[in-house]
Amino acid sequence: MNFWITIKEKLSNAIIEIKKNPILDAVAHAAIQEIPFGGTLLVNLYDNAYGEETEKTRQILEMLKNLQLMDEKSLEQILRALDKNKEEILTNRCYLAELVVKTSEILNEVKKLDKNDLEIQIGQTEIHIDLTKLRLEISETSKQVSDISKQIEDVQNNFSSQLNVIQNQMNDLLTMLKCKSGNAGLSSVITENTIQIKNEDRENIEEVLEQKHKLENQAASLNLKITIDFDADLLEAAFYYQTHQFDKALTIYQHIIQKRPNDAGVLYNIGLTLQNLKKHDEAIPYYEKSLSIEPNRVYSLNNIGLAYSNLRQFDKALEYLDAAIKKEPEYIFAYNNKGTVLNKIGKYNEAIVLFDKALSLQPNYANALNNKGRSLQSLGKEKEAEIEYDNAIRVDPNHISALTNKGQILGFRRQFSEAIYYFDRVLALDPVNAFALNNKAFALHNLGEIELAIPLYERSIQMDATNERAVNNRLNAINESQNPSKLISRLIDNAYLSVQRGLLSNAEQMYDKILQIDSKNIQGLMGKGSSLAQIGRISEALQIYEKILKILPETFDALIAKGNCLSVLNRFQEALQCYDDVLHLEPKNLMALLAKGTVLGKQNRLNEAIECFNQVLDIDPNNQLGLQNKSYAESLLKKKNNN
Repeated sequence: MNFWITIKEKLSNAIIEIKKNPILDAVAHAAIQEIPFGGTLLVNLYDNAYGEETEKTRQILEMLKNLQLMDEKSLEQILRALDKNKEEILTNRCYLAELVVKTSEILNEVKKLDKNDLEIQIGQTEIHIDLTKLRLEISETSKQVSDISKQIEDVQNNFSSQLNVIQNQMNDLLTMLKCKSGNAGLSSVITENTIQIKNEDRENIEEVLEQKHKLENQAASLNLKITIDFDADLLEAAFYYQTHQFDKALTIYQHIIQKRPNDAGVLYNIGLTLQNLKKHDEAIPYYEKSLSIEPNRVYSLNNIGLAYSNLRQFDKALEYLDAAIKKEPEYIFAYNNKGTVLNKIGKYNEAIVLFDKALSLQPNYANALNNKGRSLQSLGKEKEAEIEYDNAIRVDPNHISALTNKGQILGFRRQFSEAIYYFDRVLALDPVNAFALNNKAFALHNLGEIELAIPLYERSIQMDATNERAVNNRLNAINESQNPSKLISRLIDNAYLSVQRGLLSNAEQMYDKILQIDSKNIQGLMGKGSSLAQIGRISEALQIYEKILKILPETFDALIAKGNCLSVLNRFQEALQCYDDVLHLEPKNLMALLAKGTVLGKQNRLNEAIECFNQVLDIDPNNQLGLQNKSYAESLLKKKNNN
């Protein structure tokens, strides 16, 4: 068989195999290599060339088709030239594209010559000139392509240089973070998310990542590929994870796992990131796969239990958490998480036992302290719960759950200003925390600051549209802003509860808000006067009561309270006049009778005092103040008579 026919057949076979797939597979590689003279070179040229696999496959296919259509002479010349200059050719990573251009141009010229065969025989000189011109044009094109190749190579070298700088910066950050974390092994440290990226390091990391992304975008625009070290990818993912940018972290972890599909640590981190995105059902398979690779991975067991707990499949949750404890009896996280499951199903005392077990292994375990507080609070042991929250905050001042729980307890006690302090600490750490936004808004709402509360309710709903409490609170706030009497009613109730709990400054704050809304509100004025009197600001309280009596002269409570203030100031006759004014209108008013009797006693008018107390007991024989005051006045009178 003719040698060149054999070459044409080899070319045809290679073309058939290449067409079967969008990129070269092993069979296609082998078929190309069988082409005499240049087959191996063409495979190496394909592997070494710039560009996407599909584009390179298209180029080599087009080039082989051109070769197949050439006459024997042209084919022999080009294959021998390729074989002769293969070492030089392989240094040019753009040569595959050049070769497509060259073979196309030669083929076009050959076709042209075939069409004009008669002209070739008659006018050899003209054909020679045309061929020379063609060779010059091809040479010029080759030079232009070579120049472009050089430019691309320069760009690539520049990118490589920039990439090395960024890589070194990333490595410096990794080394620094490793030293700070006190752990060995960069990959293991970052993969397990045990590395802690502190606030002072974040700015440096953000700056390096910004440069990295800029470089990647520039490379993409030029169809160039750059590769960042594995640890650097992990650092970026860990940074996004710890700054709560979980979507970004997940994207990078999933990119990493494509390259390292059996990396148990990365699989675990994907599960962890999905859990933070509240995709608990999606997280479980990643944990399970990490377990299949490393069966002793106890934290995967623990997190599967936690995922099932969040899915409210508590039996399964307990099964996995028990398995984690069995595998590692001193694994504190499993004890803590099992305790949280028991909390959810109302087994608070059993939960406390588990939290105590975790704390016996690690006394400063903030999560266990906080969760124990929640169990105690659920059992109605509010003071003990608050101690545990304070302990958790002492151990970890940035413990969001403990700060939130502390704020809630203060809110339950109507210490709204103090509660806001803790919710603000939460929001400084997590500005989009829907729970803290709602709680702060509710505290402001109950302090009468509706104009500040409503935007916070709206932000809370924006962060979590399923938060029914925030939705209802917002509606109430809007309603009260349009109907001030409802807001005043809320404030009066809160002030009353504050007084009952001895929180007089809180009560005074609420009364001030009431009077800001309605300066003549009697309940607000009475509450304000009472608060002032209880903290010893008698003259100010007296002014408040006088203001009330100007508005409503026959307000008995204000008259009696005014008399009490006058009595403290030793203005006894004025005080008695206040009580008599009440008794003139309501002779059986017990508070006025008791107050009058007390002032008469202070004046040593004991018989008159006893008469007042007798009137009280005639109306209410079991009145304790009446009985006590009468007994005391009689003892003083007896002592006086004996003297």
